[in-house]
Amino acid sequence: MAGGIHVSTASLVENQTMIEAGRAKALAVMAEERDPKFPDVPTLREQGIDFTMAAWRGIAGPEGLPEDVVGELSCHLDGIVHSPAYEEFMGTAGFGIVWRGAEDFGAYLAEQDAEKGEIMRAAGLAS
Repeated sequence: MAGGIHVSTASLVENQTMIEAGRAKALAVMAEERDPKFPDVPTLREQGIDFTMAAWRGIAGPEGLPEDVVGELSCHLDGIVHSPAYEEFMGTAGFGIVWRGAEDFGAYLAEQDAEKGEIMRAAGLAS
């Protein structure tokens, strides 16, 4: 907003006000497909850049958390994520919902860590 940053990666929805005010320009989305709320913003792949990345939100606990606790928390979180109130809130805000249970979410995080680690090493940001 102060004009000190020329490029940033950020959610279109979270920057919608700035985009609509003409204070920021959306160059691309990093998703597989264009965002229906921003149909004129192309994907990176459409611009010849073979890269995708999605924002995610999740809840994690300490390693070794007892399985019964994981199961209980997962059951309640599943109920919340699939509740009409949450779905309406996320839809109104413009965010999608992808539910992953504990095991699938852990695998997703490990996959993302490996993928982004490789990118950071190639860029000289990590060893």
